[in-house]
Amino acid sequence: MPDIIDLDILKPPSRMVKLKAREIDVSFIPCAITFDIEEIRLELVELVKDIETKTGKKGVAALESSTDRPDDKRILDLGVQMCVAFCAVKYPDMDVDWFMLNTSPAQVAAMSQEIQVALTQSLKGIVDHQKKTVKTAK
Repeated sequence: MPDIIDLDILKPPSRMVKLKAREIDVSFIPCAITFDIEEIRLELVELVKDIETKTGKKGVAALESSTDRPDDKRILDLGVQMCVAFCAVKYPDMDVDWFMLNTSPAQVAAMSQEIQVALTQSLKGIVDHQKKTVKTAK
């Protein structure tokens, strides 16, 4: 019997978020949106770094003390874009207008944070799998 490489082990256990009565699995980033999500994440990271530099504070403290409204609005817009890119795969009606009318900034921030965690864990899982594969091949 041939060896079978079980790639299903790379898919993390489900982690559900409930938003407006919809249950959304935020544990898995489909290939179709991986690079879109990563591009938005990188822009968010750079924007937060800029705000940290301006305020002299780190992380949430920097965001809470920011008085730069264009930066604040851009962070919200990027969070909404990330949520739309992720959710619209399963729920096409969850577009920008839907998020702007049906969610609070706190919900968008929490949802986009969960999506970023899923992306990071997904990329880490790929690296870990590659390390195991290299060890097994030797």
